[in-house]
Amino acid sequence: MNAKQQELFGKQYPHELYPKYYLLKVKQFDDVARDSLDGWIYFLKNGEIREGFRANRLARAKKVLDVMNLEEEERLAYE
Repeated sequence: MNAKQQELFGKQYPHELYPKYYLLKVKQFDDVARDSLDGWIYFLKNGEIREGFRANRLARAKKVLDVMNLEEEERLAYE
């Protein structure tokens, strides 16, 4: 990057401008939640959240998932 771009973006190299991406192989997950990331992976793989999962924002995701799993008539009444 030239000096003007470095000043504008506050970065020295182009790779510093882009986010990191991680690929999670959800199918290879053994369904044991050892930490908060495992709780989210379990949710992504199984579409459910077990009691006792303590990952950040997972409780909110559980509420949304519970509403999404309602029958259409029940969901409309809830909303």
